[in-house]
Amino acid sequence: MFCSQCGKEASGNFCAHCGAALQTGTPAHQATKPWQEEKTIPELLANSEVRTLVRHFAAKAKKHLDAGDYFSTIDKIFKPGGISFKAIADVAVPIFGKLGIHTDHALTKVLALSLHEAILRGMCVLAQKGWPIAKIDLAENGIVINATIPSDLFTWTTDLWIHIEGEQQQARISLSTSIKGQLYDWGKSKRAMNRILDEMGTINLNEKFDGTYLP
Repeated sequence: MFCSQCGKEASGNFCAHCGAALQTGTPAHQATKPWQEEKTIPELLANSEVRTLVRHFAAKAKKHLDAGDYFSTIDKIFKPGGISFKAIADVAVPIFGKLGIHTDHALTKVLALSLHEAILRGMCVLAQKGWPIAKIDLAENGIVINATIPSDLFTWTTDLWIHIEGEQQQARISLSTSIKGQLYDWGKSKRAMNRILDEMGTINLNEKFDGTYLP
């Protein structure tokens, strides 16, 4: 549940962030009101149609082999002297991070989308990729989504930030990534950010599912 006042995730009867009363039930208008008619970002995030869309694309996410799975597989096959490659990785990454070793990238693009549509498209793209959202914050004229790109054979876990700002009938999308404990990512961050921007422009929000088309 998201607070209708501050937009942050909350539970119970009152928001722990701003103290506003939470609506524990789903208002009747949210069951039928199109997301395009929502006036604020918190209302957009609480809209039942938005949540249905995000769940739909999340169901399409594919499980992939991350670095932890990879090293665990190596350990089972080679068992090098009783030393676990995964254990080494689990220890090395935090140490490298504390030493200031990291990889950072950023990319910005303006898309011909309304602010609310850009937010919805961004969340659906992340859901379809299976990249979990760690935090959502309201910005002065938009939203900041903090998500996680899982590790793979080439990089450790990547922190991803998507800052979406509304500019009349356009949306400015600013993406940035950070990989702690690693100096190079062999182009992974740039490829990921470009794919996000491409897919935000092409993902079909009217895709047929459950036998019907969304309006």
